[in-house]
Amino acid sequence: MNDTIILVTEETVTDATKQKYKREVQTDELLCELLSITRTEWSTAQQAGYDAEYSVRMFFLDYAGQRTAIFHGKRYAIYRTYRDGERVELYLGTRVGEINAE
Repeated sequence: MNDTIILVTEETVTDATKQKYKREVQTDELLCELLSITRTEWSTAQQAGYDAEYSVRMFFLDYAGQRTAIFHGKRYAIYRTYRDGERVELYLGTRVGEINAE
């Protein structure tokens, strides 16, 4: 594993006035391995409305169902996952037409 990724969790918090709001919590940097996006994966992601950017493999126990990740300083949606034994592959992309400001 030669790269790192930050996973983002959204949690609902109630303040002192009983108002609920969502807050993002980031994990520490986790080890991962960068994989290639295949032509088939790119096409499948496009059909689902995503621009496939990266695929990474990491330890399954480090992943808890997060839907957002920060990789190489940019925020991506986790649009698909695949578990392979003790590892999980995360497929990262942006919605087609979405601007991802750095």
